[in-house]
Amino acid sequence: MNKTKEKGEGKGGEKAREKTLKNSGKKAEITLDQFGMMILVVIIGVIIYSVVITIYNTSSEHNNRETCRLSVIARSYDPTRWTASDSGVNFKCATNEIELGNKFIKNEKSIKYTEDSKKILADEMSDCWYSFNQGKSNPFGDFFDSNNRCFVCSRITFKEKMQDTQITDFKDYVEKTPQNPAGDREDTYSKYLYNIDNAIFTPQTIDTNKHHSILWISVPLSKTDDAIKTFITSTSSTTQGNIDYEKIKPLVQEYTGKNKAVSKRYTFITIVPTEQVSSYCQEIY
Repeated sequence: MNKTKEKGEGKGGEKAREKTLKNSGKKAEITLDQFGMMILVVIIGVIIYSVVITIYNTSSEHNNRETCRLSVIARSYDPTRWTASDSGVNFKCATNEIELGNKFIKNEKSIKYTEDSKKILADEMSDCWYSFNQGKSNPFGDFFDSNNRCFVCSRITFKEKMQDTQITDFKDYVEKTPQNPAGDREDTYSKYLYNIDNAIFTPQTIDTNKHHSILWISVPLSKTDDAIKTFITSTSSTTQGNIDYEKIKPLVQEYTGKNKAVSKRYTFITIVPTEQVSSYCQEIY
């Protein structure tokens, strides 16, 4: 009798232990599954976060450009504004600080550094031109003086690993590369910036050992018909032979001041070493 009971308890105990082990195995499987799911959720979260940040940054940059452009246009139409300080409309443009060789450049090869840098610099020049309404607006008051008026759209610095690696053929790049090949504009950067195929105020070589600035410049012109030709011939280092001055003339703006006098100005975008900005500009905003 006791032996039979012990035998039954032995079988029952063995089954109980098997059941416990099976349940433990299931719990282990569930725990592993849950851990794997957690890892997947984290990965998806990181991807979504990266996409959102990219969209936000792009949207933020676009909004900054639009805000600047609208303030430029609004100031130019402000009837109370006769000097830069008189306008009741705030000037809402900011200088971009760009460090090339940092997050903008992914490929470690120096040749790729320079090629990617050309696009970044050309895009910054285009954004500057767009922000200032492509030279059609006067945001800084009456232009009845002989001063060059400027705004620094971007300041460019280069990380140490990019220094001593010159950016060459930049003018050629601006003249030959479509500004927005995937969009609705197939014109080259040069055609967009200067209305001609010759990038007249774009340097061919950029010294990466120096800081550079992208400038919006407004210069006074004499009232003669060939004023723009005289100005470009005397200031641009580019070859003059293939410049179609008739296409540049629409970029020369005439502004009527409070005394009905007319001021003629030419505005353009250029990139220069930061140490030379003061030699180009008498007034910087």
